[in-house]
Amino acid sequence: MSGDQSARASRAVLVGGAAVCAGVVVAGEPLRGWLLVALIVAATGAAAVATRRNPSRQNPAWCILLGAALLVPAYVLWYPAKLRWGLELGNPAITDGFFLAGYVAFLVALTRLIRVRGSVDRRIHLLDSLIISVGLGVLVWVLFIAPYLHDEELSGAATVVAVSYTVVDLLLFGAVVRLLVQGGIASTGDRLLTGWVVAQLSADLLYSVTSMRGTFELSGLTPVLYSASFVLLGAAILHPSTLAVGPGHRAERPMS
Repeated sequence: MSGDQSARASRAVLVGGAAVCAGVVVAGEPLRGWLLVALIVAATGAAAVATRRNPSRQNPAWCILLGAALLVPAYVLWYPAKLRWGLELGNPAITDGFFLAGYVAFLVALTRLIRVRGSVDRRIHLLDSLIISVGLGVLVWVLFIAPYLHDEELSGAATVVAVSYTVVDLLLFGAVVRLLVQGGIASTGDRLLTGWVVAQLSADLLYSVTSMRGTFELSGLTPVLYSASFVLLGAAILHPSTLAVGPGHRAERPMS
Protein backbone atom coordinates (compact mmCIF):
# COMPACT_ATOMS: atom_id res chain seq x y z
CA MET A 1 0.00 0.00 0.00
CA SER A 2 1.51 3.31 -1.11
CA GLY A 3 1.65 6.44 1.02
CA ASP A 4 -1.23 8.01 -0.90
CA GLN A 5 -3.33 4.87 -0.53
CA SER A 6 -2.57 4.76 3.20
CA ALA A 7 -3.58 8.41 3.61
CA ARG A 8 -6.83 7.75 1.77
CA ALA A 9 -7.49 4.69 3.91
CA SER A 10 -6.89 6.75 7.04
CA ARG A 11 -9.27 9.42 5.79
CA ALA A 12 -11.90 6.79 4.98
CA VAL A 13 -11.63 5.40 8.53
CA LEU A 14 -12.15 8.89 9.94
CA VAL A 15 -15.20 9.58 7.80
CA GLY A 16 -16.76 6.14 8.25
CA GLY A 17 -15.87 6.09 11.93
CA ALA A 18 -17.46 9.49 12.46
CA ALA A 19 -20.67 8.13 10.98
CA VAL A 20 -20.58 5.13 13.31
CA CYS A 21 -19.87 7.43 16.29
CA ALA A 22 -22.97 9.39 15.33
CA GLY A 23 -24.81 6.09 15.40
CA VAL A 24 -23.47 5.42 18.90
CA VAL A 25 -24.87 8.79 20.00
CA VAL A 26 -28.39 8.23 18.70
CA ALA A 27 -28.79 4.43 18.74
CA GLY A 28 -30.76 2.61 21.38
CA GLU A 29 -29.89 -0.65 23.07
CA PRO A 30 -28.54 -3.15 22.24
CA LEU A 31 -27.29 -1.57 19.00
CA ARG A 32 -25.29 1.11 20.79
CA GLY A 33 -23.10 -1.36 22.64
CA TRP A 34 -22.51 -3.52 19.58
CA LEU A 35 -21.47 -0.49 17.53
CA LEU A 36 -18.85 0.15 20.19
CA VAL A 37 -17.60 -3.43 19.82
CA ALA A 38 -17.59 -3.09 16.02
CA LEU A 39 -15.32 -0.05 16.23
CA ILE A 40 -12.63 -1.79 18.28
CA VAL A 41 -12.79 -4.72 15.83
CA ALA A 42 -12.29 -2.21 12.99
CA ALA A 43 -9.32 -0.66 14.80
CA THR A 44 -7.83 -4.14 15.14
CA GLY A 45 -8.25 -4.64 11.40
CA ALA A 46 -6.53 -1.32 10.69
CA ALA A 47 -3.58 -2.38 12.85
CA ALA A 48 -3.40 -5.69 10.98
CA VAL A 49 -3.18 -3.78 7.68
CA ALA A 50 -0.36 -1.65 9.12
CA THR A 51 1.61 -4.77 10.08
CA ARG A 52 1.25 -6.21 6.59
CA ARG A 53 2.56 -2.94 5.17
CA ASN A 54 5.75 -3.43 7.21
CA PRO A 55 6.10 -7.00 8.56
CA SER A 56 9.28 -6.22 10.51
CA ARG A 57 9.05 -7.32 14.14
CA GLN A 58 10.26 -3.84 15.14
CA ASN A 59 7.16 -2.24 13.63
CA PRO A 60 5.19 -0.65 16.53
CA ALA A 61 1.99 -1.62 14.70
CA TRP A 62 2.43 -5.19 15.97
CA CYS A 63 1.99 -3.96 19.54
CA ILE A 64 -1.00 -1.85 18.50
CA LEU A 65 -2.48 -4.96 16.88
CA LEU A 66 -1.93 -6.99 20.06
CA GLY A 67 -3.42 -4.25 22.25
CA ALA A 68 -6.51 -3.83 20.07
CA ALA A 69 -6.98 -7.60 19.81
CA LEU A 70 -6.91 -7.88 23.61
CA LEU A 71 -9.60 -5.21 23.91
CA VAL A 72 -12.00 -7.08 21.61
CA PRO A 73 -12.85 -9.89 24.09
CA ALA A 74 -12.78 -7.34 26.92
CA TYR A 75 -15.55 -5.27 25.32
CA VAL A 76 -17.49 -8.31 24.17
CA LEU A 77 -17.56 -9.63 27.74
CA TRP A 78 -18.01 -6.24 29.40
CA TYR A 79 -20.95 -5.15 27.26
CA PRO A 80 -23.30 -8.14 27.02
CA ALA A 81 -22.27 -10.00 30.17
CA LYS A 82 -22.15 -7.14 32.63
CA LEU A 83 -24.14 -4.25 31.18
CA ARG A 84 -26.84 -6.11 29.28
CA TRP A 85 -27.35 -9.33 31.22
CA GLY A 86 -26.33 -8.05 34.64
CA LEU A 87 -23.89 -10.89 35.31
CA GLU A 88 -21.46 -10.38 38.15
CA LEU A 89 -17.91 -10.60 36.78
CA GLY A 90 -16.22 -9.96 40.10
CA ASN A 91 -13.99 -7.11 41.15
CA PRO A 92 -11.41 -7.33 39.76
CA ALA A 93 -12.91 -9.15 36.76
CA ILE A 94 -11.36 -11.15 33.94
CA THR A 95 -12.09 -8.19 31.66
CA ASP A 96 -9.71 -6.05 33.72
CA GLY A 97 -6.87 -8.37 32.73
CA PHE A 98 -7.68 -7.93 29.04
CA PHE A 99 -8.06 -4.16 29.35
CA LEU A 100 -4.83 -3.61 31.27
CA ALA A 101 -2.83 -5.97 29.04
CA GLY A 102 -4.14 -4.12 25.99
CA TYR A 103 -3.16 -0.76 27.43
CA VAL A 104 0.33 -2.03 28.25
CA ALA A 105 0.70 -3.22 24.64
CA PHE A 106 -0.27 0.27 23.46
CA LEU A 107 2.32 1.75 25.81
CA VAL A 108 5.02 -0.55 24.43
CA ALA A 109 4.05 0.53 20.89
CA LEU A 110 4.44 4.22 21.70
CA THR A 111 7.73 3.54 23.51
CA ARG A 112 9.05 1.76 20.41
CA LEU A 113 7.98 4.66 18.25
CA ILE A 114 9.79 7.10 20.54
CA ARG A 115 12.94 4.98 20.35
CA VAL A 116 13.04 4.64 16.57
CA ARG A 117 12.35 8.34 16.13
CA GLY A 118 15.08 9.22 18.65
CA SER A 119 16.90 12.55 18.52
CA VAL A 120 20.03 14.14 19.93
CA ASP A 121 17.99 16.05 22.52
CA ARG A 122 16.54 13.00 24.26
CA ARG A 123 17.22 14.24 27.79
CA ILE A 124 15.63 17.63 27.14
CA HIS A 125 12.62 16.02 25.49
CA LEU A 126 12.25 13.58 28.37
CA LEU A 127 12.42 16.38 30.94
CA ASP A 128 9.81 18.46 29.10
CA SER A 129 7.42 15.53 28.79
CA LEU A 130 7.92 14.62 32.45
CA ILE A 131 7.04 18.15 33.56
CA ILE A 132 3.76 18.08 31.63
CA SER A 133 2.91 14.52 32.66
CA VAL A 134 3.67 15.07 36.33
CA GLY A 135 1.48 18.18 36.37
CA LEU A 136 -1.45 16.23 34.96
CA GLY A 137 -0.59 13.27 37.17
CA VAL A 138 -0.89 15.33 40.37
CA LEU A 139 -4.32 16.57 39.30
CA VAL A 140 -5.50 13.07 38.39
CA TRP A 141 -4.12 11.65 41.64
CA VAL A 142 -6.07 14.12 43.75
CA LEU A 143 -9.31 13.81 41.79
CA PHE A 144 -9.37 10.15 40.77
CA ILE A 145 -6.80 7.91 42.47
CA ALA A 146 -7.14 9.17 46.05
CA PRO A 147 -10.87 8.27 46.23
CA TYR A 148 -10.03 4.65 45.38
CA LEU A 149 -7.43 4.51 48.14
CA HIS A 150 -10.01 5.66 50.68
CA ASP A 151 -12.83 3.41 49.47
CA GLU A 152 -13.25 0.83 52.23
CA GLU A 153 -15.65 -1.24 50.11
CA LEU A 154 -12.94 -2.14 47.61
CA SER A 155 -10.66 -5.09 48.23
CA GLY A 156 -6.90 -4.68 48.00
CA ALA A 157 -6.81 -6.31 44.54
CA ALA A 158 -9.70 -4.18 43.28
CA THR A 159 -7.97 -1.02 44.50
CA VAL A 160 -4.73 -1.98 42.75
CA VAL A 161 -6.59 -2.63 39.48
CA ALA A 162 -8.57 0.62 39.73
CA VAL A 163 -5.42 2.65 40.33
CA SER A 164 -3.57 0.74 37.58
CA TYR A 165 -6.00 1.97 34.95
CA THR A 166 -5.25 5.59 35.78
CA VAL A 167 -1.50 5.02 36.04
CA VAL A 168 -1.32 3.28 32.65
CA ASP A 169 -3.44 6.03 31.09
CA LEU A 170 -1.02 8.63 32.45
CA LEU A 171 1.94 6.69 31.07
CA LEU A 172 0.24 6.60 27.66
CA PHE A 173 -0.33 10.34 27.88
CA GLY A 174 3.31 10.87 28.86
CA ALA A 175 4.47 8.80 25.88
CA VAL A 176 2.38 10.91 23.48
CA VAL A 177 3.70 14.10 25.08
CA ARG A 178 7.23 12.78 24.52
CA LEU A 179 6.45 12.24 20.83
CA LEU A 180 5.05 15.75 20.53
CA VAL A 181 7.99 17.32 22.35
CA GLN A 182 10.35 15.52 19.97
CA GLY A 183 8.75 16.94 16.86
CA GLY A 184 5.60 18.94 17.53
CA ILE A 185 2.24 18.10 15.98
CA ALA A 186 3.10 18.93 12.39
CA SER A 187 2.18 15.46 11.11
CA THR A 188 -1.36 14.20 10.76
CA GLY A 189 -0.32 10.89 12.27
CA ASP A 190 0.85 12.48 15.50
CA ARG A 191 -2.30 14.59 15.74
CA LEU A 192 -4.38 11.43 15.37
CA LEU A 193 -2.29 9.61 17.97
CA THR A 194 -2.75 12.53 20.37
CA GLY A 195 -6.49 12.59 19.81
CA TRP A 196 -6.66 8.83 20.42
CA VAL A 197 -4.86 8.97 23.77
CA VAL A 198 -6.73 12.07 24.95
CA ALA A 199 -10.08 10.48 24.08
CA GLN A 200 -9.06 7.22 25.77
CA LEU A 201 -7.86 9.00 28.91
CA SER A 202 -11.00 11.12 29.07
CA ALA A 203 -13.26 8.08 28.64
CA ASP A 204 -11.46 6.10 31.34
CA LEU A 205 -11.52 8.97 33.81
CA LEU A 206 -15.20 9.66 33.14
CA TYR A 207 -16.00 5.97 33.55
CA SER A 208 -14.10 5.93 36.86
CA VAL A 209 -16.03 8.94 38.17
CA THR A 210 -19.45 7.66 37.13
CA SER A 211 -18.69 4.17 38.44
CA MET A 212 -17.63 5.51 41.83
CA ARG A 213 -20.83 7.56 42.01
CA GLY A 214 -22.98 4.70 40.71
CA THR A 215 -24.23 6.89 37.86
CA PHE A 216 -22.64 5.17 34.85
CA GLU A 217 -25.02 4.62 31.95
CA LEU A 218 -24.31 3.11 28.55
CA SER A 219 -26.41 5.93 27.11
CA GLY A 220 -24.00 8.53 28.52
CA LEU A 221 -20.91 10.22 27.12
CA THR A 222 -18.40 7.50 28.04
CA PRO A 223 -19.20 5.07 25.18
CA VAL A 224 -19.06 7.97 22.72
CA LEU A 225 -15.55 8.88 23.90
CA TYR A 226 -14.44 5.24 23.66
CA SER A 227 -15.90 5.06 20.16
CA ALA A 228 -14.05 8.20 19.11
CA SER A 229 -10.80 6.84 20.54
CA PHE A 230 -11.08 3.66 18.45
CA VAL A 231 -11.76 5.65 15.28
CA LEU A 232 -8.74 7.87 15.93
CA LEU A 233 -6.58 4.84 16.69
CA GLY A 234 -7.56 3.14 13.43
CA ALA A 235 -6.98 6.31 11.41
CA ALA A 236 -3.64 6.96 13.13
CA ILE A 237 -2.21 3.50 12.57
CA LEU A 238 -3.11 3.61 8.88
CA HIS A 239 -1.73 7.08 8.17
CA PRO A 240 1.74 6.92 6.56
CA SER A 241 3.21 9.65 8.77
CA THR A 242 2.48 7.80 12.02
CA LEU A 243 5.04 5.03 11.75
CA ALA A 244 7.50 6.93 9.56
CA VAL A 245 10.88 7.56 11.18
CA GLY A 246 13.88 9.78 10.68
CA PRO A 247 14.24 13.52 10.03
CA GLY A 248 11.73 13.51 7.21
CA HIS A 249 8.95 11.69 8.99
CA ARG A 250 6.89 14.87 9.19
CA ALA A 251 6.86 15.49 5.46
CA GLU A 252 3.44 14.57 4.19
CA ARG A 253 0.66 15.62 1.92
CA PRO A 254 -2.30 17.27 3.62
CA MET A 255 -5.31 15.10 4.27
CA SER A 256 -7.62 17.45 2.40
